[in-house]
Amino acid sequence: SVIGSEYGARAAHELQLGNLSGFTNQLRLGRKAGGYPDWLLEYARNILNSCGPDAILFTGGDAEVFPIWYCQFIDSVRTDVSVAPVPLLDRPWFVLALKSGLDNSIRPVALLWTREQITDMHVSKWTTRTFDLPIPLEVQRSFGISDSSFQWVLAPDLQRDGRTLLSVNRIVMLGLLRANNWRRPVHFSLGCHSWMLSGLDDHLQLHAMTNELVPFSVKAKGRKVNLEATIPFLTNPSNFRQLVTLKDQDIPYLSAPLNNYRSAYFHTCDSLLRRGDFTVALQILQSMDTNVSASVLPMPDGWKTEIEDLRTKITTTMR
Repeated sequence: SVIGSEYGARAAHELQLGNLSGFTNQLRLGRKAGGYPDWLLEYARNILNSCGPDAILFTGGDAEVFPIWYCQFIDSVRTDVSVAPVPLLDRPWFVLALKSGLDNSIRPVALLWTREQITDMHVSKWTTRTFDLPIPLEVQRSFGISDSSFQWVLAPDLQRDGRTLLSVNRIVMLGLLRANNWRRPVHFSLGCHSWMLSGLDDHLQLHAMTNELVPFSVKAKGRKVNLEATIPFLTNPSNFRQLVTLKDQDIPYLSAPLNNYRSAYFHTCDSLLRRGDFTVALQILQSMDTNVSASVLPMPDGWKTEIEDLRTKITTTMR
């Protein structure tokens, strides 16, 4: 993990300088040094391939962004996706790179701020506020809804000297989503911690190895999982071919996020059970046993209990 993060940090520095060749060279060196093993690059590819066409992808930290960048810039995987690591959204140089792109290699995103406004950005005094995010008519039709907007409750995420503040990271996310206005699909990787979701949790629908921003309440609609996108991913063994290399190339800090695979299986199975589709739910658990074997990726005790409870519920109901 230290090796991958070190070369990744060097790559990010070259990116800050606008030196694309230096950026890609550091990523190649990180791979050569063992910082981005096969199973990690497969995980990164699975995240990218879970995104819709021309998507904007918010990611977590080092364990995700550096291998994702490797897949995009070295292996040319899903270069249509604009990757926005949430921890970097408070860095003016990176926000500028998102806005303008870089040598046609980083696809620009819509931001209405000027260069001067971006470089002068700072935390803001903040109390919880509610924003109405308009939903264009064509988006309403594509999702089969009639709501013309949805409310985003944006809470402060910092506190200083007794004052509540909104971080630059959340300010940039707000500006990006409002400027994008549903023109491009927006996804969050499963490695995004809860604070990175910025209160959008109820509008995030599991879409294979990402959560896609959707213009409806997934809880109210009972649509927490996009089954049409997620089931084919989970049942396709080719998405997990490199996982077996974890036995020889394990990096404990980096391999922990692989349990996001199990999270996707668990939530998909739970959604199927709520629909009464016990046969497919059992198939999902069987696919997990095969594709994400506990002999390759040891299962945490907490997961064992929850998954066995699910399995018992399914088999008992099917008798």
